[in-house]
Amino acid sequence: MRKIISLILAAMVVFTGCGAKEQTVIAKINGQEIGLSEFMVHVYGTKSSYESMGGADIWDTEYEGRSAREIAMESAVDSLKIVKLANAKAAELGVALSDEEKEAAENEAMSVYQSWGKEERKTVSLDTLANVLIEKKIMGLVYDKVTEGY
Repeated sequence: MRKIISLILAAMVVFTGCGAKEQTVIAKINGQEIGLSEFMVHVYGTKSSYESMGGADIWDTEYEGRSAREIAMESAVDSLKIVKLANAKAAELGVALSDEEKEAAENEAMSVYQSWGKEERKTVSLDTLANVLIEKKIMGLVYDKVTEGY
């Protein structure tokens, strides 16, 4: 896991701000290529969650000898894995978003995108953000389907 995070961090340093952000493949999950831009959506979401729980100084915190940054990066990687694996199961389970649900995800993406700063918008396109939010909504439907009756 540490090796994956190190590679991702290196890719972020090298490619953030480059025109190739959408095409920069940093990993494969279940045979599907993951771009830096897509991963960064998960990073920004994790960053926002951590800061809302622990404040802006959360990044100075260590837990069991590990920095909050390291833990947050692992959390972002885990989030991406879960979303991709759930989406791979969606068709098998007969799960799909309605047109209205897709439109709601796209509207949410627009709202989030407009709230982001220059750096985030430079790293992630609106289309990538919308696609990730759509996949997260599908993941929620897969979760509901799998846990149905429990």
